[in-house]
Amino acid sequence: SEGIYSDLSDDARTGAQIAFENVENLLRLINDLLEITKLESGKIELQKDLQWLSRLTQHSVENVSYKAGQAQIEIVHDLPQQIQIAVDRARLCRVIENILLHIIKSSPQGGSIKVSGTESNDEVVINISAHHVEYSPERCKTIFDRYRRSANLEEKPILSLAICRAVIEQLDGKIGVNSEDGKGSMFWIHLSKHNPLESIPISQGTSNS
Repeated sequence: SEGIYSDLSDDARTGAQIAFENVENLLRLINDLLEITKLESGKIELQKDLQWLSRLTQHSVENVSYKAGQAQIEIVHDLPQQIQIAVDRARLCRVIENILLHIIKSSPQGGSIKVSGTESNDEVVINISAHHVEYSPERCKTIFDRYRRSANLEEKPILSLAICRAVIEQLDGKIGVNSEDGKGSMFWIHLSKHNPLESIPISQGTSNS
């Protein structure tokens, strides 16, 4: 497709690019299947350390900003800066990015997404809301399922979201989505603050200064 071996006609270059993208999609699917299988079997050990949550979520937003810009989707980041929690940074970032990419793909141009969060004595909550995306009550119950038979393309399994649930469950948390007609949808992640890492230092590069 880059013309390294020979010059290609426009049609041939288009065909080569389509083949390249199909291979990339297939590799992504294979890697997702391998990852969720390892997560569900407990073969992936999560590396928890203390993180500033706002830094972590901001990093996730920045990682999908190009896709959001292409779709003309605005992402508003509004998390209190003082929230800390012990998590696997890379895995939680992957969860947030997967949800954001799914919403971007499902949103009309000109839509918006808001990433927010709260904390209590017992838990931290991350909310990702989209006013232009809605799901049926049944879909809200099954959207994180790995396996689901359906003739409706809108209800097919979404492997990236199944990975989200597997990761959050490994972190002893909960994940879900609420949707209301005319008001959009909100994905939520609840993570317990009770962990054995109360005295560990904040990881290098994640300070709140």
